[in-house]
Amino acid sequence: MDIKHKAKRLLLTSPLGKSAKDIQSAIQMLKIHVKSKPSNPQPTVYSLSPYKTGTTFLSQSFSPHSSSHEPLHNFTLRKLSLRKYSQNNFDTFFSIRNRYLNLKLECSGFWSAFVLELASCEYSRDLNYIFILRKPSAWVTSVFNFWNRPYYQSLHYEFVNELFWKQKVGVDLLNINLQDPLEVESAASTLLKFYFRVTRESQILKNVLYIKLENLESKIESVGELLAEKPSTRGSSKRQAKTKPFHYSNKEVDQEYARLVESLSGNNLNHS
Repeated sequence: MDIKHKAKRLLLTSPLGKSAKDIQSAIQMLKIHVKSKPSNPQPTVYSLSPYKTGTTFLSQSFSPHSSSHEPLHNFTLRKLSLRKYSQNNFDTFFSIRNRYLNLKLECSGFWSAFVLELASCEYSRDLNYIFILRKPSAWVTSVFNFWNRPYYQSLHYEFVNELFWKQKVGVDLLNINLQDPLEVESAASTLLKFYFRVTRESQILKNVLYIKLENLESKIESVGELLAEKPSTRGSSKRQAKTKPFHYSNKEVDQEYARLVESLSGNNLNHS
């Protein structure tokens, strides 16, 4: 770990962590409003599936000039998590943000909480989307283990937990006792309800390419065709917890999700 990353980690694990994120968000807002934007930005394909569904691998399979993983992460979540944020505000913000980034592909787990807004927004409803399908038990296991790592537990303010998991999903991932079966089952139940809901909601959008996580690498050429971009998985990586001390299993839920997957419809259905 270089000096820059050490300093950043030290700051975020200190009581000044939230203030640092506030400053970062303010700077990003200034950049969005000051930087000149293309009048006709290229159409962006958005990944709709939530965190821990292979979005890092998907993003890194293409040029960093055309693809990005969670750009403007903190700033976007802060803007969209405002309690009085209306559909009109969403439409305006999405349009400005899209033009500013001007990407071919964005892979951000937080869009999963805004499927209905995307479907209602005149600017976004006709865009192309990708939804990566992952077995629910494996997804819950990955979510619990990833946010239960010592680094995240050491943060005084973890913005994804605060602005996405707590506000949009209803689970405080940093304060779950994985040794308490009742607490785990309650949190898992909330996660699964969200997961099934956003999967069903994705069908509201016109153009959705569904891909099972286990088929993602073999289907990357299909994504490339959608982007008119040549993929390269050589430098791609999968963000995952180094250790997985917790394992969640629910065969009935996995079977129910498999049935949901088979019923999915879309102009670009590709979940085989």
